Amino acid sequence: MKKVLLTSKDVLATKVSFSDLRREREVLQHQLSTLREWFKYELTNKELTERYHRLNVPVTNFSFSTRAQTVFARSNIKTLIDLAALTLKDLKGRRNAGTSTVNEIVTKAL
Repeated sequence: MKKVLLTSKDVLATKVSFSDLRREREVLQHQLSTLREWFKYELTNKELTERYHRLNVPVTNFSFSTRAQTVFARSNIKTLIDLAALTLKDLKGRRNAGTSTVNEIVTKAL
């Protein structure tokens, strides 16, 4: 009888420790997934920062024609970020932005 009771206590202790281990495993898996998400966010953030610095260049650094510079001045376009915010249709709709001027802007800005 004592052996049966001792064995049942051991089994019960094993079950408790197994459930503790399972809970601990779940917590660790959750922490790992959280760390992965943070890492992905960090990478995305760095990529966005790099893109911003590449696009934060004044349009005056390029040798655009006078007509293109006039389009920029009238449209208040100072950087490539401002230019990238426009669609091709918006750019074509600006005053003095004909086909050749739009082609020049697109070619030099790329």
